[in-house]
Formats: sequence, C-alpha cells, structure tokens
Amino acid sequence: MTVRAAFVYRTDIHSPHCWAETFEEGRLRLAETLGDAVRTSAHENVGEDDAGRRLIEGLAADGADIVFLGSKGYQPFVLEIADAYPDTRFDICQGMRLLPNVSSFREAVDEIAYVSGMLAGGMTESGLIGVPIATGHEVVYLNAFALGIRAVNPDARIHTRVVGSWMAPEREAAAVHELADLGCDVIGGALTENDPVVLTAAARGCHTTVRNSDRRRLAPGHVLVGNLVDWSPHFVRSVRAVADGTWEPGWRYYHASDGVVFNTEPASFVPEHVARPAVEAAGLIRRGELDLWRGPIRNNRGEEVVPEGLSLSDVLTDVEPLPGLTRLETFLPTDAFDWLLDTYLGGPFVKPLRSDMRIKTG
Repeated sequence: MTVRAAFVYRTDIHSPHCWAETFEEGRLRLAETLGDAVRTSAHENVGEDDAGRRLIEGLAADGADIVFLGSKGYQPFVLEIADAYPDTRFDICQGMRLLPNVSSFREAVDEIAYVSGMLAGGMTESGLIGVPIATGHEVVYLNAFALGIRAVNPDARIHTRVVGSWMAPEREAAAVHELADLGCDVIGGALTENDPVVLTAAARGCHTTVRNSDRRRLAPGHVLVGNLVDWSPHFVRSVRAVADGTWEPGWRYYHASDGVVFNTEPASFVPEHVARPAVEAAGLIRRGELDLWRGPIRNNRGEEVVPEGLSLSDVLTDVEPLPGLTRLETFLPTDAFDWLLDTYLGGPFVKPLRSDMRIKTG
C-alpha cells in the first residue's frame, strides 16, 4: 500500500518565519525513509479561513490517507471535515481535541529551551538577557529558558518586549533594538525561530539562539546554539501505522529521548566552561535524569509556585492527565500555565485566554 500523505502549512516553506520549513524538512525525510511506500504533497500559504477549509476538504475528497496540519488554527473546521471524511486521518500539531480520525502531536520545547538558557546565562556579560515575546502563549519555552539561565547565573535578569504576533518582522526588529538599548547582550526566547530577530540581534552585537529549523548560518559569529525539531520520526511512525492498519488517534508528546527535539553543539566560540555544563545537561535530559521543573520556583508576581524539594508535577494534584500523557505534559500547553518566573523583570504576567482553543477530550 502506498500511503498518500498531505502536508499543510500556514506560510510559505522558506519564509523568514521558519515553522513551515521545519515541517517541510520532516516531510522530505519521511519521503526519503519510506520511498515508494508513501506519496507526499506539500501545500503552503494555506490560511485559517474559508479558502484553507476548501483546500483541506479537497485533500480529503481526493483520497488523502493522512493530512498533517502545521497549525492548530485549522482545528475548528478540520473537526467538521473529519466527521464528513472518516477514512482520512488528520494529525494537528498542538491540536486541542481528538476524534476517531483526528490526532494531536507536539514537542517538549522546555527541554531544548533549558539548554539554550544555560548558554545564554553563561555568555551574558551585562547580566541582562532580552526576550521578545510573540503573544504570551509560549510560556513553556519562556520559563524553561529562564530556568536554564538561573541554573548557571541566578543573578541574571530578563527584559521582555511583547511583539503581539508570530509574524511581524518590523515589530520583531524594533523589539530587539529596544532590548539591546536596555543593555541586553543576549537575545533569546521562542521568537528566535524568526530571521529578523536573529539578524537584528547580530547587528546589535548580541549573542542569540535559533529555534526549530537550523538558522545558525544567518549569524555564525553570534548564534550560541540551535534548538531544533525533527518531525520525521513522528511522520514515519504515523504513515507506517496507516499502512499496516494500526493508526489510532492520540496525544503524542515527543521528548529529546525520542529524537524529535535536540540541541546542536554550542558554537565554537563559546568557552568550554560555559559549553560543558549545557552539553552535560542536554545528555541528562535525553536520558530522563534531569528534572527541569524542580523547586524552589517563584513567579514574577512574588508567589512561590513550586516549593523546595518538590517538582512542578508534584503540585499539579488537580490536573487530570489526558490519556497517554503525564500530569506535567497535560498541564504545560494549557491556559492554566499563566505565570513567568521571577527572573523576568516587569509587572505580573497575564496570558491572554484562548477560550476557543482549550484542550478538550471529546
């Protein structure tokens, strides 16, 4: 059986905002791995609107066996399409609801963000690190990044600037300039997946990181490390399951131990005393031997959220884990995670609610 697998991206594949490129790299590795057992197609610049709905429904009508969707913004109408096309499987990155033919997958961004934070904390000379924030919903990455900083440099502090979007090049560049003007000499956070952030940081003489697709080539003298995602293990597993009739919907949560998320080696210009602890931590994370979320942890509202001697998972007693997930894996992507560490300067953080995008188990 040759499985027909379609891939749908919100932006063009080689956008300066590299989320789609990450999925495309996974698609190409899937095709290389399975050869004639799979036939893939890529569809870029697909909006989360009526035109996008028509395209995705057309893929199902044309007989796609599985459709991989790179944005949870497609979810509302995909649920309706899935009901009308039960023989097509829909797999949504960061999806919020399952159906008999709708699945969800996501990556453990905290594991790679932590290592990135360790390098940022070790390389800052000013003790100030800048983080442009997209919309506030990247709190898992933001807090893990801060935990990594704290592990090696507890006195360092983080300035933020909210961009208000994942795709706003001019505002991204302006945010980096403002942070550099405040004295930040390292720029990190989730928006380092976008070219304008990396390039502007380099132009201001700041170190930075890159995220998702490997953009180290943009500023080789300034990029400390890559925090990368390889979706191909998930794509291969899913397509093989379709082929042999064992595919089932589920909450897929991939860790460094799965080979889906990983850190590159630190840049050659990073001193050994800074690089070595980060590399060692990455190894511990891959082996499941490092608990990133161990207390004491305080938020920037002045509240203790994880006492000393406990882990974040220990205090999530009111969280009902989703099937196949731990309490921590269930909690991290939700709106209930609405605080930033006290490493972040500024007023209390309030994450805007996404009432229409909450995880549901129906």
